[in-house]
Amino acid sequence: MHLLVNATGVNPWAYQQNVDKIHSLEPMLPLIEIVAIFIPLLVHAIYGIYIANAGVKFNTTKYNYGGNLRYTLQRWTSWFLLLFIAYHIGTLHKWGLALFGVEGYPKFNPANAAYETTVTAVRVPYTNMGLNVAVSILYLLGTWSAVFHWANGLWTSAIAWGLTVTRNSQQRWGHFCFGFGIVMMLVGTTAWAAFAFGDPNFETPTMPAARAQEVHAQASSGKETLHPNPAGVNPGTQMAPMRVPTTAPMNPPPARPGRH
Repeated sequence: MHLLVNATGVNPWAYQQNVDKIHSLEPMLPLIEIVAIFIPLLVHAIYGIYIANAGVKFNTTKYNYGGNLRYTLQRWTSWFLLLFIAYHIGTLHKWGLALFGVEGYPKFNPANAAYETTVTAVRVPYTNMGLNVAVSILYLLGTWSAVFHWANGLWTSAIAWGLTVTRNSQQRWGHFCFGFGIVMMLVGTTAWAAFAFGDPNFETPTMPAARAQEVHAQASSGKETLHPNPAGVNPGTQMAPMRVPTTAPMNPPPARPGRH
């Protein structure tokens, strides 16, 4: 879901719509994040650290098999993702560095500035050019690592849980996971490119307050909604001012005859 929403960053207007829908879940959003995101991440991280320390040792030099290579990459990406997720949450989420009162954080602002603040966080978060390039590469490698860890983990989990016990079932599930990984790799790379090459000075068109309330109400009720673009306005530019007629009818409508 996170990758799919971020991939809509190729259209800043659509990206802001999706961010609005997510934040329309307030005041339940913090609880949803804790239950559906942070607790599963924490449990998975703790269990992953245990597996990495107690698991089979790497031996890709002597046994250069595909399965052994995937196992090694699964362990390496797990450690890398710990650092990447910590940086991602620490700099963009309100429960990161901002929780400790660090000035300038979080760098993400969902209130009609979702696109430009995400571009800033991925492309130019600091004044040092070399550091900015490193952060941009970090996000690309982090995205690729997350996709591989996800797709490969789905395949190995099915074996560990006894869902694919035969050779044929493992091959079929492996083909599905491979295709799934390719698709999500393309989605993730699109999401990264949307912000790594975006304009940090872009101003997302501001949604009128009445329309924002309507979108939030529909999103809360589970109904799909789209933001219609105002007539003559390009979604990639600021909203044009409303045109007011320069002339008005001067003659009032004829009075209706009264009843006697």
